[in-house]
Amino acid sequence: MDEDCEESMRQEKRHIQTIRREKFSITADDSSSSTSQLSWSNPLTADLHQAVANLSAQLYAKDVHFLMELIQNAEDNEYPAGVEPSLEFIITSKDVTGTGAPATLLVFNNEIGFSRMNIESLCSVGLSTKKGRKKEGFIGEKGIGFKSVFLVSNRPYVFSNGYQIRFSDEPEKGCGIGYIVPEWVEERPNNHELESIYGMGKELPATTIILPLRPEKVKGVKKQLSEVHPELLLFLSKIKRLSVREHVEECSKEETLCSISISSCTGLVSMEDAGASSWYVELFSHEEDMKCQYYMWHQAFSVDPQSKTDGRKGVDMWNISLAFPLGERLNRRTVQAGIYAFLPTTMVTNFPFIIHSDFILASSRETILLDNEWNLGILDCVGPAFMLAFHTYVSNHSLPEIAKMLQSVPVHESSFPVLNNVREDIKDLLKEKAVLPCEGYSMGEQIDFCKPGEAVRLLPAFWKILNKAKERGLSLDNASFEGRFILHNLLDSKDFDGVLNFLGVSRLHDGNWYDRCIKRCDLAVNLCHDTYVDLICFMMDYPKSYKQFHFKSWQIPIRHVEHDTSSSNMHITMSNKVWYISDTKLYDWLYRWSQTFSSQTSSLYFMPAETQIAFAAHNRRQEIADWLCKKNRLEFITLDKFVQSSCRTDAKQMVHLAFFLYFTHVNNFAMEHTLRGICRNNLPVVDSCGSVHVGSKKFFLPASRSNWGKLFNRVNPFLGEKYIDIGEIYAEEREVNGNIAPKDSVLNFLIEYTSAVDIPLLQPPDVDLPILDAKLTCEQAFLLLDWVNNLTANYYYTMPKKFVSSLRCGRWVKTISGFDKPENCFLDEGRNSFMIFQITQSRPVAVIDEQYYEGRIASYSKALRQIGVTLATDGLSHTAIMKGFVSLAASNQMSGGRVLFLLNFVKHSKEKLLGDPLLLGQLKEKSWLVTSQGLLPPPASYFIRSEHEALLQLSDLPLVDKRFYGPRIGDYENELMFLGVMVNIEQVFRQIPMKLRFPADASLISRESALFLLKCIRKLGESEPEVLEKIKNFPWIKTIAGHKFPNECILYDMQWGLLMFSSKMPLIDVTYYGDDIWSFVMELKVIGVAVDLSDTEKKITDVFKSLLSSSSGPTCSDVAMILNYVKCISNRMPHALPDLVSCFSGVRFLKTRHGFRCPSESILFDPKWGTICTYVDLPLIDDGFHGINIYSYRSELKCLGAVVDFSEGPHFVARGLQLPKEPPGFFSAEAALMLLHCTGLLMKRSTDSALPEFFLAKIRDGKWLKTNIGYKSPKECVLIQSSWQSLLKPLNGPFVDEVFYGSQVHLYRDQLKAIGAIVDTHDVCFHVYTLLLSQQDNQVISPVLGFLEKNRWKPTSEAVNSGEIPLWLPERHGIEGKWVPSKLCVLHDKGNLFSVNNQPLHFLEKHYNKKMLRYFSFAFEVPHFPSIDAYLSLWCSWENGDHDELTVEECSSFWNYAVANWNQYANVVKEKIKKVPCTCTALGTIQLVDIENSAIPDDLELTSWFTLSNEEALFVWYPFEDSPTIPLRQLFDIYYEIGVKRLSEMVTSSVAFCIRNSSREDLVLKRRLIVSGLLKTLLGVLTGPRIRMPLRERHEAVLAVLNLKVCASDEPVMVDHVLVFPSLKEYSAKERRVMFLDKSAQTIFVHRGTFEKRHTSIEFITYFARAISSMLPLDMAYIYNDICRLIQTGIMFGFEEGAVKFILHTENLHIYTEDEEFLSALFSTEQSSTPSLRRSPRAGPSSLPSPPGFSQKKRSAEFIAVYRGTVL
Repeated sequence: MDEDCEESMRQEKRHIQTIRREKFSITADDSSSSTSQLSWSNPLTADLHQAVANLSAQLYAKDVHFLMELIQNAEDNEYPAGVEPSLEFIITSKDVTGTGAPATLLVFNNEIGFSRMNIESLCSVGLSTKKGRKKEGFIGEKGIGFKSVFLVSNRPYVFSNGYQIRFSDEPEKGCGIGYIVPEWVEERPNNHELESIYGMGKELPATTIILPLRPEKVKGVKKQLSEVHPELLLFLSKIKRLSVREHVEECSKEETLCSISISSCTGLVSMEDAGASSWYVELFSHEEDMKCQYYMWHQAFSVDPQSKTDGRKGVDMWNISLAFPLGERLNRRTVQAGIYAFLPTTMVTNFPFIIHSDFILASSRETILLDNEWNLGILDCVGPAFMLAFHTYVSNHSLPEIAKMLQSVPVHESSFPVLNNVREDIKDLLKEKAVLPCEGYSMGEQIDFCKPGEAVRLLPAFWKILNKAKERGLSLDNASFEGRFILHNLLDSKDFDGVLNFLGVSRLHDGNWYDRCIKRCDLAVNLCHDTYVDLICFMMDYPKSYKQFHFKSWQIPIRHVEHDTSSSNMHITMSNKVWYISDTKLYDWLYRWSQTFSSQTSSLYFMPAETQIAFAAHNRRQEIADWLCKKNRLEFITLDKFVQSSCRTDAKQMVHLAFFLYFTHVNNFAMEHTLRGICRNNLPVVDSCGSVHVGSKKFFLPASRSNWGKLFNRVNPFLGEKYIDIGEIYAEEREVNGNIAPKDSVLNFLIEYTSAVDIPLLQPPDVDLPILDAKLTCEQAFLLLDWVNNLTANYYYTMPKKFVSSLRCGRWVKTISGFDKPENCFLDEGRNSFMIFQITQSRPVAVIDEQYYEGRIASYSKALRQIGVTLATDGLSHTAIMKGFVSLAASNQMSGGRVLFLLNFVKHSKEKLLGDPLLLGQLKEKSWLVTSQGLLPPPASYFIRSEHEALLQLSDLPLVDKRFYGPRIGDYENELMFLGVMVNIEQVFRQIPMKLRFPADASLISRESALFLLKCIRKLGESEPEVLEKIKNFPWIKTIAGHKFPNECILYDMQWGLLMFSSKMPLIDVTYYGDDIWSFVMELKVIGVAVDLSDTEKKITDVFKSLLSSSSGPTCSDVAMILNYVKCISNRMPHALPDLVSCFSGVRFLKTRHGFRCPSESILFDPKWGTICTYVDLPLIDDGFHGINIYSYRSELKCLGAVVDFSEGPHFVARGLQLPKEPPGFFSAEAALMLLHCTGLLMKRSTDSALPEFFLAKIRDGKWLKTNIGYKSPKECVLIQSSWQSLLKPLNGPFVDEVFYGSQVHLYRDQLKAIGAIVDTHDVCFHVYTLLLSQQDNQVISPVLGFLEKNRWKPTSEAVNSGEIPLWLPERHGIEGKWVPSKLCVLHDKGNLFSVNNQPLHFLEKHYNKKMLRYFSFAFEVPHFPSIDAYLSLWCSWENGDHDELTVEECSSFWNYAVANWNQYANVVKEKIKKVPCTCTALGTIQLVDIENSAIPDDLELTSWFTLSNEEALFVWYPFEDSPTIPLRQLFDIYYEIGVKRLSEMVTSSVAFCIRNSSREDLVLKRRLIVSGLLKTLLGVLTGPRIRMPLRERHEAVLAVLNLKVCASDEPVMVDHVLVFPSLKEYSAKERRVMFLDKSAQTIFVHRGTFEKRHTSIEFITYFARAISSMLPLDMAYIYNDICRLIQTGIMFGFEEGAVKFILHTENLHIYTEDEEFLSALFSTEQSSTPSLRRSPRAGPSSLPSPPGFSQKKRSAEFIAVYRGTVL
């Protein structure tokens, strides 16, 4: 500190000493001064007088209001230019003052600092420097300010501008006054401690207030600090930033509880004519990272004369500020205060804005006085201020901003009735002003406003429509009519329901208005199509939702388009029906074609396309459509209806209609069945003559392209029956309505969809055909016969009679003699038939001219017979023919030709032959049929069409010889069966068991024969076991290995996967048999063939085993084939894989480095194995033998048990590990890490993570791990973390080399631990500490100790308890030091007590920082301070030595420890201490004095008299103001428990001399001194809630006071005091007093001169109050002091009735009726002047008015009563 600072400090200190000396008469250095010599014009009296006039001793209802007072003081402070005024609160658990407080609150303010005047104000009551300066912007009011900190702190400190002072709530011994007496602070707290809390490197603000908190207040202060309201900065003109932080000493970190600031203040606008201004403030909450902007309004109003009050004298204007939050308010979970008086109150107004003004507050500062005229006058101005602020804001902002402001209207009622008046004022004012935005006539961005009463809210559904209209640019100028203004849409929402209802804005439900609005705004035309549908929906819903309004029906405006004009403009119809199509695509199609048929569809009204789409997309489309249909305004149109409406007689239009249907079909606008129905039933058709026909029954193909046209020469014979032929006009290529139809396309469409028919499919009506005399051509005749054939083929159809008759009677059949009727004609069917016919028949016939009919007429025999033509075979004798054939058969003359002729005869005569069974039987018995076994009768023969060759090869069956008869024999299979030949294959299969014969050479069996055998197996199944056995026992199946028996064969499926086959594998030759073999899988399986993997697996396995068992060993191809088979099985039959694996598990077929090995003993090479191959002998599979493809069978090898992954082979590593016993030249990092990886795998395999012992023996002993000092075995290594490297680098130890291995070595922490390495943090620390003990270099030891501290390592409890653990003590300057036992170490030497006295202890605070000190305490349990034994040993050394004089520092250090640990060590201290420190004032020394010769100075007045009278050290030492570290009361209590007596207990006092007057005069003095007001005050106190003395006892106590005698003298009273110690030493002192109470004599001795001015003599007032209080039977000292203060106040005013009444009232004390009657009895003469306070015991305090003129007194009893005492 430089000289200027020291000089400044000396000036401030002298200023404080001057205040103490001159203001409070405290003269610490002047021993000759006497209080009796003090001037009675002491400034304290003036202060008390001034305090009486201020009325400011009312304490707050809550402790936390001291925060508001401090904030208020900070706002009133002055700040340097260019500085952002800020206020910071920091609460810390650190006891920076050394007073033993559990927590301390520090207040930092960057003001200019305290001046001398400010300091003097702190040392006064009611002499605030802000007094009467309201106009200057000061917001302080109550006059208590800084004094409020005593609510939470016993000793507040103020550090400002060089001042370092504190105050105490305990009375100063020199003057008996507390709270305002300053004491200078020398030591703690110091700037370094404050900076450590405020922030190192940050300059401390000019002013710091330190409040060591009372223990019971800590929780409440923390809570309230965390709830500081963010909005309190709004109305403070200076402070721009406020923060609250919590500093935790233990972890040296801070937590921000609250941090708020004004981030911006913009947009200031002044309105001088209205005396108003507005601006925007943005508050920022730092800890929540939230902002909120507020619209601020300030307006000045002239003070109403009727509202003026004495507390606001000189104030002529009410300054009212309103804050409107324009977003979410910052409340931090605190109550949202609604009223501010510069600082927030606790009043929750329920208003969405904040009111601020210079309100007069209640004593608690929590609320304003709601019955105060001043406050009521302010509240009357809030409404006009709100109105002007609201109107100004909405007039100058956009709609979104107006919406925010509208939320500030006070919709909800307040819990305060007075504020509801404000709410009603605002409501009335807003209703009379145009403040609501409406939908108006203004163009551009200008907003129109209307009064709330003129505005209406539209229905939400209608608003939705209007909004969409506005989006389209539609003006709503015509919407506001009939004196109604539509509220702007942005505000017409649920969010504003409360505000709008509050302002009386109603919802419009008048349907007539909506109807007129729709018409006025022409919405039906101007709305977009989607919105138009919403409008229709609104019109539909309105009558249902608002029935109570009795609205008439709507005039529904329906949109349509005119199809008969070229314009596509939209029109509105109010009456016509409009067609609606649900399918939008079909709508477009029909509307476009409607223009083509405009003349036909003139009555149609189509919806516009866009409207149609909007209807289809609407979610209520069906409901709307049904409603419109019900209203007869809409009709659903279909394709059928459209066609019907378009039907006319105009042939051209009807052709176009057909084209329309064709294009509809092509474009998929209609379903097939719909088009067919229209075409068949409703479509008008134009025939070949150009006539239009409607309602036709049947349709013909056009004549030009039909059979009927050829037959009837294009003349429709059935026209009269509505059988219509389709005209050729439809076949033309034509363009219609922009669509081009190719030639014949429409005609073909009509033919298909009208189901047009032609001969022979036509079913004729029952009419005569026009061919009776027609000479039909050959083609016409065949058309007619085809027609008859087709009609007769229909079993359910019968030809009409007229139709058949006309066919039979018409001469249209050409014979060799001309045209004739069918019934006169004969058809010659053979060469001799006609001759036979001529012999057997007698009637004449005309033979049909077969040449005319081109030889094809015979094929129509059935049709000819149907129409009456006679056939040749109809008249032959079947019996004669049969006899001839029997004769030929008997004579073996049946040649091949004759057999075929016979079969042909049978084919045509089966029915007749059945009539002659005898001849038929004779024919069957004869052997005339040539077979493979010779001539046989038909029943003994077989004819099989398909398996003929197979049967010839495999059986002895007599088969018809196909080679002999030729291929034509196959045409007569049915005739052969008729004659008895067996042609059914089932019959053949039944003969197979007896006839089956295999050829001698199996290779001769053909493919067909083999397949036939399988068919036989399928047919026979297992019913013929002999046949199956015969088939199984013959090698007839061809395989790739030759012909094999069935049970040796395998049917291989390629879907099983690709296999490498051996030529020895008996796989069926599928190539030979073809795909047909797969249809006989089940049959093959029956005879033993393996057809699936389950059957194949064993056979293939046996083959493989035979291959592997060969003497030459398996080849690489054999192994590949096995692995390929395993792949197949794993894919297709995973369930069979275990059995397969078991077959190969023990077979040594894999070639490895160790020879052939089974799979489980083999390893497939992996790159990871390469890193350790040098140190491990592994059985790796030989890829030189197996080839590189062996690696493609990785999965298969794994299935067989081979090791293919590195993770599967750790057991090989364990068995083959070969580590060096001595340090190797090099052991690669990769190999080491891989070895650790293997170790981990072995640990995972073990259930208990244990490693095999043989492996552990190898790996632990091998020196293969690289450390900082070379290769070591694992048990010698230490693994340290990367973060430890910097700390342990100086220490050279066996640490695993992380640089060599990389950071991944830490991944193997568990493995290293398992093989013996030191890895656990605790073990590492112990090892490091062990290494450390051999070190003597501080530069090595210090960082390692930091490492131990960082990891919180702690030795074992046994080692710690022994106290022998070495601790390092470094020298301050150098690298050396020494190791000392921990039992000789202590962390701190508080006060440097032991260091100065050369005690054998080592204090670590001199060598280490705080972090390390905490660690030594935790780990080695080094005590923080010397033990009680050390302290007592030191004290005893002082007692027994020559150290008779002690320093203040030594006493402070020792007794500070004793006080702090008294509860724990009280008995030990009392036993050991024999002497106590006593102060020798004369010599200025502290001496050790025997306990029995010392006294506790509990009475400072007696102490001063004995100190002045004696030079010896009589009184125990205690700390003075310059060393306030020990609570005085607690120290005195300890002295007392040790055995030191109190001074007051050992002193006897008596009156030494007094000149007495007459008893009459004494009586007069008594009546003037012991007055009724005094006794009433005493009764009130004794009745109060803290004492509650029973009636009888309190009356006795008052009588004891009343019975005191009073003795007056002209000279001061001389009092003798005698002090007798327990050692019987005696000391005396004399005192001159103005008053003395001799209790033994029950007499008060007074000095007459002083008695006369007793109301102003501070000495008389003090002694008298003490004397009266001592007469009361009370044991509570604090009650005693409170009564003294009340009596002091009362005597200053002579215990006047008004003063007594006010004292009792302010102290919440009252007098019961019994006490009034008791006083009346004692002072009957004063009864009339003493009003009775008749209240029950449960009644509250008296509230009597002050007597007239009482408030005009210069001294105010009200203040003194409150200031002198606390609430009882």
